[in-house]
Amino acid sequence: MAPEPVPTARSGPARSVAARLSPAARVDPSWWYRASYDTPLLLAGLADLHGVVLDANDVSVRGAGYALSDVLGRPFWEGPWWGSDAAVRSRIRELCRAAVSAPVRAESVWWSADGAERHVDLALHAVLDDAGDPAYLFLSGLDSTERVHAQDAAAAAAALAAQFTEGEFAELVRALGRHTDPGATLVEVVAAAVALVPGCAQASITAFGPDGSLSSEAPSGDLARMADRLQLQVAAGPCLDAARTDDVVRVPDLTQEVRWPAFTAGAVAAGVASMLSLPLDPGGGADRIGSLNLYGTETGALDAESEYIGVLLAGHAAVAIATAARLDHQVQLSPQLQAGLWTRSTIDQAVGVVIAQRRCSPDDAFSHLRAEAASRGLPLRIVAAQVVERTGREP
Repeated sequence: MAPEPVPTARSGPARSVAARLSPAARVDPSWWYRASYDTPLLLAGLADLHGVVLDANDVSVRGAGYALSDVLGRPFWEGPWWGSDAAVRSRIRELCRAAVSAPVRAESVWWSADGAERHVDLALHAVLDDAGDPAYLFLSGLDSTERVHAQDAAAAAAALAAQFTEGEFAELVRALGRHTDPGATLVEVVAAAVALVPGCAQASITAFGPDGSLSSEAPSGDLARMADRLQLQVAAGPCLDAARTDDVVRVPDLTQEVRWPAFTAGAVAAGVASMLSLPLDPGGGADRIGSLNLYGTETGALDAESEYIGVLLAGHAAVAIATAARLDHQVQLSPQLQAGLWTRSTIDQAVGVVIAQRRCSPDDAFSHLRAEAASRGLPLRIVAAQVVERTGREP
């Protein structure tokens, strides 16, 4: 018995939706089909119950570099986008068979005509006839390549950060804790950013002044100095946004950025290709310091991995800078007040150590110290001093 005609844009769901519209709003049903399925990011097709593809949206097939003739009349799992991987083809075949009985959803790799490996979020289900029996298979696949790559990058960054936490970051906390000069601390933070953050070619700090104005501090090179100066001149840019909003601002490709046109053109001309600006907030009710600014000279150089490492660095740096500023001010204070500030600086250093060891926020680190002091029946300043002293003795 010959199969029933394949539903088209002029029948089935598209016609039903159009029929419910008021006469004035009705449009050719084919436009509903185009609006729903004519996108290069979504594969939409119809197959018989044996998985043979009867129809597919041409724009998606062409977007992958293939032609409809490469797809129609062939089992879905024999489509060119599955490459020559027998395991992938076998899995797609099993998904089609399972979808006759119940909807299925799965992730899979696929290959475009240029050989690039990509990822797709597949959803397959049966189309029922009037009697409620399966008549066709609806095939859909949403390109998920960027999401999968972002997840992989985040996982790699987390693993890399875990290595740094016990090594470089622990040493960084000890080094920063030894500074009592705010200027020297800023230089140390910037140097650490260039050394530790993947893709960072130069770095600087945007800092708030007593009157709320912003200034560029400790740029590591001419590129960072120029980019900072340009942002301050036009009063716009990722560094200023990060300082003012307390949000991380990452720009993978500055040539495609539209938020700060007055800044972007000059920065790109000077050689800035990507940027990452991280807020410097010591927490605990202290004033925000500004932002730590990282500059890349290649598109995509500052990625998700860079952001993960940078956020950890900015947390330590904010505490160290705030501590150095307090210590620098002690020389003008009474001995009693100096002692109080010294206690606070010791606590701040201990908070930095706990951040490095436990990979937590400044507030969580302070809560941990306070809980330890309470459980041991000791003053917080004593527990903090012990943490700092113990860290200083570690090799």
